[in-house]
Amino acid sequence: MDPHKIKVAFDLDGTLIAIDSAQSWLSFLHDNGLAGAEQACLSCSQVMQHYQAGTLDMTAYMAAWLQPVAGLPLSQVQQLASEFVSCCVVPAIYPEALAKLQWHQAKGHHVAIVSASPALIVKPIANYLQVDQVMAIEVDISMDRVTQKAIPPFPFKEGKVLAVNQWLHQASARQLDYAYSDSINDLPLLEMAKRRFCVNPDPALTTRAERNAWPIYQWNLTKDAV
Repeated sequence: MDPHKIKVAFDLDGTLIAIDSAQSWLSFLHDNGLAGAEQACLSCSQVMQHYQAGTLDMTAYMAAWLQPVAGLPLSQVQQLASEFVSCCVVPAIYPEALAKLQWHQAKGHHVAIVSASPALIVKPIANYLQVDQVMAIEVDISMDRVTQKAIPPFPFKEGKVLAVNQWLHQASARQLDYAYSDSINDLPLLEMAKRRFCVNPDPALTTRAERNAWPIYQWNLTKDAV
């Protein structure tokens, strides 16, 4: 990896796509008849109430999130993830986000997706978007089967800074050049970048963006890409 090339980090949920991929995955599993998916969705929704406050218990969230697929062969979960991307994620990609992502790729920039969602679904989404670098919550795989154990550290809040710094170190790069996010939880990620962009920002991030004169993008699923 060329250390002199521009480094770009995109959040996923709410930034590149108009859904919460982790929660949508549980709904997808429920629609496909996987046992425990409905209860997992309810449990995760309860835990997610703490997300905006920045007090989300990621270990508890992941234990509930993994319950419907725990013990399944990795190949089966990967096939489900592929179907999920096609039917649920692709229609939710913001056209403006895709245009901005492709603009960076056309410039030869090194692009990463940095997400607090599980890598089991983030990686196939990134593959569809032709993004090679992914930082997401990894899950323990034992005997080619998915376990109910998530592997810390988690790329959430300051954890995204840790993950990006490791990426930059591996690339012998000194600076994250661009960062895009919708959430105040990603303030540490945005602040570490030379240029930061707030996409459909939540109220707290909107306040910070306006105070600091950071660019704000309002992306949706009906506008033409700009």
